Amino acid sequence: MADPIFIAYDPSADPGKRLPPEVRDEVALVAPSAVVDGSITEAKLKDEAVTEPKLGPGAVTSSKIATNGVETANIKGGAVTTAKLADEAVTPPKCGTGVMTMKDVAGNDIDAHGVRMTETEYAALVSPDPNTFYFLSS
Repeated sequence: MADPIFIAYDPSADPGKRLPPEVRDEVALVAPSAVVDGSITEAKLKDEAVTEPKLGPGAVTSSKIATNGVETANIKGGAVTTAKLADEAVTPPKCGTGVMTMKDVAGNDIDAHGVRMTETEYAALVSPDPNTFYFLSS
């Protein structure tokens, strides 16, 4: 067994200098008073130790979210707006019943639109669009 150590404590010394240097060095080694960058590892964190209030604004970025990590339950109602949808993101098969699609004779999708208007409005068209169905009323 090693020789016992007697710790000298000098209450008149400045804070941080009241113990002998070798004791301060040992304390700093086993119980550092400051967290060094990179010293907190996943193994040192208790499960569920990092909670939402502990996360700073912008702490979780897109690159940190797993592929398929956002599920329907995580999306607030009304959060997905037209502006947030990419072009061609919502296709007729995803819309369900009630969405009409148009095909040519070979079965290829074609672009078609429908417009409701009066016969007078239709007569005033200079060049009706060939890909538009006009639903006329008197």
